[in-house]
Parts: sequence; structure tokens; C-alpha cells
Amino acid sequence: MKFTFSWLQKYLKTKKNLSNICEKLTMLGIEVAEVIDNQNFFKQFRIAEIIDIQNHPNADRLKLCKVSDGKSNLNIVCGAPNVKKGMKAVLAPIGTKMLDEDFIIKKSKIRGVESEGMLCSEKEIGLGTDSDGIINLDQKIKTGSLLSSLYPSEKIIDVEITPNRSDCLGVYGIARDLAASGDGVFIEKKISKIKGKFKSKINIRIAKEAKSVCPVFYGRYIKNVKNCESPAWLKKQLQSVGLKSISALVDITNYLTIDYNRPLHVFDADKINGNLEIFLTKGGENLKALDEKDYKLSKEMIAIKDNKNLLSVGGVIGGVSSMCDLNTKNVFLESAYFDPISIAKTGRLLNIETDARQRFERGVDPESVSTGIEQATELILKICGGQVSEITSDGKIPINKKKIIFDINKIENFVGLKISDKIIQSILNKLGFKISKNGSKYKVFPPTWRHDIENEADIIEEIIRIYGYDKIPSQSIYVTNEKKVNNLCQTRELNMKRSLAQRGLTETITWSFMSNKNAQIFGMNNNLQIQNPISSDLDVMRQSIIPNLLDAASYNIDNGEEKICIFELGPIFNSEFENNQQIFLSGIRCGQRKKHWLKKERPYDVFDVKLDVETVLRCCKLPPKSYVLNNDAPSYYHPKKSGSINFLNKSKGGFFGEVHPDITKKFQINYPVYAFELNLNTLPHEFVENKKSFNSKNFQKVERDFAFIIDKKIQSQVIIDLINKVESKLINEVNIFDVYEGEGIPEEKKSIAVSIVLQPEDRTLKDTEIEIICKKIISNVVENTGAILREK
Repeated sequence: MKFTFSWLQKYLKTKKNLSNICEKLTMLGIEVAEVIDNQNFFKQFRIAEIIDIQNHPNADRLKLCKVSDGKSNLNIVCGAPNVKKGMKAVLAPIGTKMLDEDFIIKKSKIRGVESEGMLCSEKEIGLGTDSDGIINLDQKIKTGSLLSSLYPSEKIIDVEITPNRSDCLGVYGIARDLAASGDGVFIEKKISKIKGKFKSKINIRIAKEAKSVCPVFYGRYIKNVKNCESPAWLKKQLQSVGLKSISALVDITNYLTIDYNRPLHVFDADKINGNLEIFLTKGGENLKALDEKDYKLSKEMIAIKDNKNLLSVGGVIGGVSSMCDLNTKNVFLESAYFDPISIAKTGRLLNIETDARQRFERGVDPESVSTGIEQATELILKICGGQVSEITSDGKIPINKKKIIFDINKIENFVGLKISDKIIQSILNKLGFKISKNGSKYKVFPPTWRHDIENEADIIEEIIRIYGYDKIPSQSIYVTNEKKVNNLCQTRELNMKRSLAQRGLTETITWSFMSNKNAQIFGMNNNLQIQNPISSDLDVMRQSIIPNLLDAASYNIDNGEEKICIFELGPIFNSEFENNQQIFLSGIRCGQRKKHWLKKERPYDVFDVKLDVETVLRCCKLPPKSYVLNNDAPSYYHPKKSGSINFLNKSKGGFFGEVHPDITKKFQINYPVYAFELNLNTLPHEFVENKKSFNSKNFQKVERDFAFIIDKKIQSQVIIDLINKVESKLINEVNIFDVYEGEGIPEEKKSIAVSIVLQPEDRTLKDTEIEIICKKIISNVVENTGAILREK
């Protein structure tokens, strides 16, 4: 937002200079982006008179202008539609540095004809937003004079306002902050109520369905006005911040938008048919707006209509059909409050940027509905004359009387600084807070213009912001080992990430949102819809991280990557979860493993992601004995190449396997993708087993191999579990070392070869004992699975 130092001094009595004020603004959190000295810039330009115009020989839309700069005549090629003989214009001579300093005016040929300068539009020299035509100056201005002579020296402050500080989108609010910090005395506006002489000829009605987004609407009929050119002071104020002076009525509303952060709108009352209704659109309505563009409105936008026509999009932009011009005699003044979310959504959908939208979507002071209409009325009567009606209105001003209990002792805990009660009360009072003290605690009532104050921490931030961040003492951040905080959850997550990084995966961070389209591809219901999405393809909260990782993989594959190994640790969201969210660790692999002289090149497979999961669980002290594997993975996994992890406490730990090929194809990925997901909310803290005491006797271990022919449907884990149940004290290891299907094996069957290790603790096993154990193993497997022992 831009404003001049003199404009600020209208509300701030200060002895500080411009440099001091800019430094303090930045310390208050109102960043000064730039201080603009327009005099040095304007001195480059001259007032020129167009003494002759000819058509360009090689271009229909260009003109050859002979221009006098008071000293000599110049030939200039101009394409402005409003250029005409005799007009006074702003000339940028050769060598002029424009607003974009890389753009310097040079003698050049345009379509074969030499041009010795440029005639400028308002936008090109920072005096407005109009770029369609060149500036048409008053004929009384002397030809050859400098442009700087028309604009007294005035430095412009350009500040960046954070989204939560909507009150500082007005010069009035910025002055209040500076006064609270001790850099001057705040000059409060004196706003008097103007008594109407008659009842308004136009009445207002807010439709029932629109009251949630437009709770209050004030209007006032003013008759017999003379809409004229604005007085010099008003023109100067607007032009100093880059706004074009249009007419007194329009300039007044634009001025109060910058001055008091109160957007207003003025209708030509004679162009209104009947009364006004504020309603929510049904979709498909059309409006020709003040920017000369035609807009088709979507469903549930706030709009204003009369008995016949649509007049404006509430809080965003007005329409041409009811605009004021120099012939306007009677006006209807609007002052309303609109819901910030609704305005932001409407502005984004229509792609309209206006000062009104910028303020309404951040939240204006609800009480300024009444004070704003009184200020505008006063200025209109002063500049344009006329007689005013009583205020007509519908709805009530929404005042949220928040009460916050604030303990002054917490300031020292939060910022390491003790501030006296007297200073605290002074700061809060100057900022407009109402307070009452009870011991060490305050009851604090934030002012209506501070929507961002929600809790005790916000109050502390306001106090220290005004008191001065520079007064917070510096302290060492070194923490001794005795005071070290050991956050087990963070340590565990860090170990998980490290274990995956050691496995060759790269951590990534994606949106916590996803598109509803992707959610449907994955068959996900119970989606948490986002009311105001940042993008149309990020409209639901993600129920799994896998879709976002697939998007990332698809993007990287399109950019030439042949191998994708990525993971993410973050929240997923579901209405069935406690607090609607849980933390997941998810990853994907696809493509070829890196070439290595010790290993053959091969594509990734399901066992790679299975090992990823086992590695993570192992680093969390969760060995294979702490969980079992099943094949009940979600439908977005391949039904034959996936599994689930179930802990002994019966909680579902996660899934792994190949992503269903039908899904990967929809992400434009034409080869298999393998994924894993671990639910960290259900992960046991660790698996505790009774450790056996160390046995110093070293008895010989025994190894035996078995091969069984079993149905293909039977999982190898079933065979392992059956073997372990035979002699759990003696059987130390069970490993699958071969799976075979093909010649010599019946269809629908497979051969599984198993190696077992027997480790006695108190004796050396005899052959007869070993034989008995082997027979038990064979019997248990055969009886429970129908397996056939395969002979050598």
C-alpha cells in the first residue's frame, strides 16, 4: 500500500523525520518496501504540444506526430487511440529512464519511421492505472515546462501489509500503530452524524440466504449533487498513490478506501429501477463491470440488483449500468460488510483485483459501515453539494465481543522480558483495546478492527511489537547436556527417515491437499472438502500420501528421470480418524536399480518395498516377531502383489506392494510402481521380549532343508509359522531359500524350499532326536496345508 508522509501526518502529530518513521514501521511489522521520490523521476519529462498528425505509411494503427517541447519540434510515432492535434501531453525525451529502469527511451525506427521520444500514458509514469491512451493535460499548462512543476515534492512510502493486519490497509490504522509505539500523538477522526432531511427514495433488502455473507447494508440517497472535477488536494492525494482522478464522487470513495480502510460504492440513483436487493447468484448471470469487461457469475456470489438489472458484484466491483458520470444529479451511497471468505472466493473465480476486494477479503472493521457512510456523506456535501436522506439499512452490524484473559506474568515466559503494568496498559489502550485488571490478570476486549486477535499469545505479541523487539535481551542458545530435552517421538521419526535414506530413498514434501479426481481414482470416500481451496486441483485433504508421490513421480519421469525412490512423513486426513488426522510414513519405488559391478541391473519389485518397511520397523525395535503379514491391502494395490502389516496388539500397521496398474496408467506411468505406508499412530513403542540369559556352552547347531509342494494360494509365511510351532525352543531360524513353479510341478502348485536351524542350549542333539523333530515338522505342514514333501 502507498501513502505520502504528509497524508500520514494528518493523523500523526510527530517530530520524527521520514527515515525514523520508516525504520519504526519495519520494527512494528509493517515492512517498508520502498520510499519513492517522484520529483527526480518527474524532472525527466516535459509538457509537449502536438502540432500536427499524419497517418503512418506502414501501419494502420500508428500515427506520425509532430511535437513541440518548447525548444524544438520532434517526430514521434504514437499508437494511442486518443491522440489528436492541439492536445497537451507528457513527453519522455530520448534518454529518459522509465519506471522499469532497464527501459530507457532511445531514438529508434518504428515500422520504418524514426521516432524521437515517447508520449506517455498515466500507467507508464506512475500517475494511475490507465494505459489505453496518453495523458491529456489542461491547455493552460505551459509547453516545455517540466512535469515535476505540476507535482510538488512529496516522498511516497510503499509498505507491505501482512494478511492478518487488515486494519493497516488504511493510513488511519498505520498512524494508530506508530502513535502507540511512542513516535507521535494519534489524531483521532471526529465523525459527526449527518441528519437526513427526507426518507430515502431507494430501500434495501438483504435476501435471507445472503445474510450470512452480507449481515448489514447501509445506504443513503443524496439528491441535487454536482458531480465535478475533484479539488486539487483530493487529486493530489490519489495521484500520489497511483490512482487516477475520475470525478469527485468516485474519488471520494477511493480516497476513503485508502484513508480509512473503508470501501464504499456510489450508484447513479437515476439509473436504479426501484429498490436494491442483495442476493446470492444462481449462476450464469452476466455483468458488464467498471473495468469494461463482461463477467459471467458463478453460483453463490454476493451480488446487488434492482427490480430489473444486475448492478454490481458486492465487495468486488461495480457495474457500468449504474455508474456515475459528470451528468449525475442524484446518487445512492453504499456502505456494507461482506464475508471475507466469500469475497476472496468470488474475486479468485472472476480473476478481479480491486482495492475493495483486497480489503473485504482480509476483513474490515464492521463498525466502519456506519462511520464510513457518514464520512463519505460529509465529503460529498462539501465538494458536490446536495441534500441527504436518512440512512436506510437492512441487517445488524456484526460485533464479536471477544474476551481474552491475559496473565501479565506470561510475558516474561514468552519473550524473556519483564514489562511494567503501566506500560502494558498504555500500549493496549493506545491500540484500542479495552481492559480491566484483576490481580495479575487482565480481561482484554480487542477492538472491532482487529480480527486477528484470538488468544493470550496474540496479546503478548501486540505488547512486545509496540514495546520493541529490539529491547528483547540476547541470550545464548547453547543448551547443556543436563538440560537436553529428549523428545522420543521426534527421535524415532528422525531414525526412520535416516534408515530410508540409507536405503537410497529421498525425502520429499508434498501438499497436504489433493484433487478430488485423484481421490476418486484411489476409491477414497469420506473426503474432507476444502471450502476455499488454493487451487481447483487441490480441493480435498489427502487420505493417503501415495497419490501425491505418484504425481511427483510422474512429473520427474516426464523430465527424464528413470529411477524414482522417494518417501514422505506427514499427516493424512479422514473424518473417521480421531481429530480427523493421523501421521503416516509412505514411500514409492519405480524404475531400474542403479548399475553396480557386484549386482545385476533389475527393476524394483515388491520385495524392495517390503524390505523398506522391515528396515523401518527394525530401527523402531520392532522385529519380525512383533507383527504378522497378511494380504488384505486396500484396493489401490495389486491384489496378488501386496500385503498388510498387523501388530500383535491387533492394530493395523500399514501396507506395501505394487500400486494397481490401472491407477499408475492414469498418472501417465507406464511401468510398475511399488509403495509402502506405515501408520505411526498405531506403531507400538517397542517390542519387549524376555531375553534369555547368556549361555556360555557352545553346542553344535543343526541345519536341515525341506521342500514342499503346496497350493499357489498358500503364503510362505504360513509354512514358516507352522514350522516355528513345532519346537520353538530348539528352532532358531526358518528361511525360505527357493520358490519354484514349472516343469515337474503340477499346475496351481508351487515348490517351496525351507532351511531351518536347530540350536540346543543344554546338549548336543542325537540323530534320533533330530529325526523326530524333522518328522514333526513334515507332519505339521502336511496336515495343515495338504502339502506334499518333495523328494530329492
